[in-house]
Amino acid sequence: TDSYPNCNHFHELSLPWSAQGNISSSVVDDDRLEKLGRGWFRTTWRWDRLDESIVLKTLRIEREFLSEYYDLHNRDAVAMERLTGSPYVVDVYGYCGQSAINELADFPMEDMTYLEKLSRRMRGMYDHESLYLRLGIASSIARGLADVHRASGDGRPMMAHYDINPRNVALFRGARAKINDFNIAEFLHYNPQTNKTCGFP
Repeated sequence: TDSYPNCNHFHELSLPWSAQGNISSSVVDDDRLEKLGRGWFRTTWRWDRLDESIVLKTLRIEREFLSEYYDLHNRDAVAMERLTGSPYVVDVYGYCGQSAINELADFPMEDMTYLEKLSRRMRGMYDHESLYLRLGIASSIARGLADVHRASGDGRPMMAHYDINPRNVALFRGARAKINDFNIAEFLHYNPQTNKTCGFP
């Protein structure tokens, strides 16, 4: 699958490191950078700019720059790029190497931007409002998966996500859920003679 990184956007950023190994601030005084969390491979930052807030993902400082990590993050970015047209998949605005700039989840409940946290809070809640919220989220996830499976535009599935779980679903205003984290996704290849998938390497 072809990849089209836009590294110039990343070279324009100036993110100096403090003595503790954390990104302290960007070069522009009006910008603000806040650590949101970290996954196995990358640290996630909220970057508040003059007119918008975005997510910046960078390789964790203790991780080596290994080719298999690069492949995973390239796969994540390419999948999200191919799915830009879906309102149920997190948007990627740019990527280069191990880094990516993504859409920021803006669910209006404090610290509830991922389904895993909201799911824990809603355990045992079966009132009408809670059930309606759950149904809306489930519907968004189902639509997102449908978009993943028809991203090629020719009716054949282009990829398998392989990691749909509450940690990989971001929440947005209006209870819209968006699928995220495609780094272990597999792109499907087809045999033109049989018109069937070739399986995974």
